[in-house]
Amino acid sequence: MKNVILNERQVFFFELGRFVNQFSTSESLVFLFLADLLKMNKDECNAITSGAKIEVCCSYIKRVYEARSTEIPNDVSQCLDQVSIINKLRNDLLHRGATSDFTVSNEVRALPGRVESYKIDLQMLRNATQDLSKITMTLNLVINPVDDISPERERMKEVANGPWRYKPPSPINNHQKNRGNHQAPKPPREPSRG
Repeated sequence: MKNVILNERQVFFFELGRFVNQFSTSESLVFLFLADLLKMNKDECNAITSGAKIEVCCSYIKRVYEARSTEIPNDVSQCLDQVSIINKLRNDLLHRGATSDFTVSNEVRALPGRVESYKIDLQMLRNATQDLSKITMTLNLVINPVDDISPERERMKEVANGPWRYKPPSPINNHQKNRGNHQAPKPPREPSRG
């Protein structure tokens, strides 16, 4: 097989593809975890959650535990928190895109003074992808708690027990960029007379 040399931009898009694919898998596991928690089959759960985004499914999971007055298992709670953090990255990358220098920004559509941007690098993408694998493996092990010692199951446990790797990037200081765009504060609203 011939070795192919990729430039940094090609590697970025390769890693972005891996990230999006793993996000989709993790999203499916969050949905399946919800169905399992509700003791529903997939079709019944689809009837209720069809079209629900991942943050909605995470919220439903938390609410079910709350309604049952049961504490969410720590590993599940951590997965829900981390998938929420990674979901912001996913939304930013897919809805804002990244510039040629790997800056993610809402500059094109932001109101004056509300520009948000940050740099992303390959390691951040790889870390997020690894955390999504951890989420997938952890939820899979909770849904299917079999005491199997197969090499595949042991690998799943190893990934599930690994550290969290992705940390959200710090925003780029947009103060100077937005300095001339400040609007006067809005006057207070008058109370409604009802």
